[in-house]
Amino acid sequence: MIIEVWTKDKYARNEEAGLLARLTRAGLDIKTVRLSRLYKIEAPWTKKDFDRLGAELLTDNITEDYSLSKRPGIKGGWRAEVWLKNSATDVIGESVKEAIHDLLGRSPSNVRFGRAYY
Repeated sequence: MIIEVWTKDKYARNEEAGLLARLTRAGLDIKTVRLSRLYKIEAPWTKKDFDRLGAELLTDNITEDYSLSKRPGIKGGWRAEVWLKNSATDVIGESVKEAIHDLLGRSPSNVRFGRAYY
């Protein structure tokens, strides 16, 4: 299951403005960008378990939202996902795996961290 987490529009301006500036400097004609974090959690658990992880562990409920499907994108825009190679050590994934064990009392078989760019 992939849990996607993003900063609410009210708080995301600086983060997204930085990416937009970098892309513009690279010569791309882009007007709007959105960012999100992706957590691929491999475990045979219920939707309720994954909802709990999204709500209680992976988000700050004041400034962030999450989804078990995918973030509503930019109308007419594109989505690109970026993940580490499986051979690369994913320190964020390992930390989240340990935190999941602390919260639920059981560990997933694997956790990988990635980014989605809209």
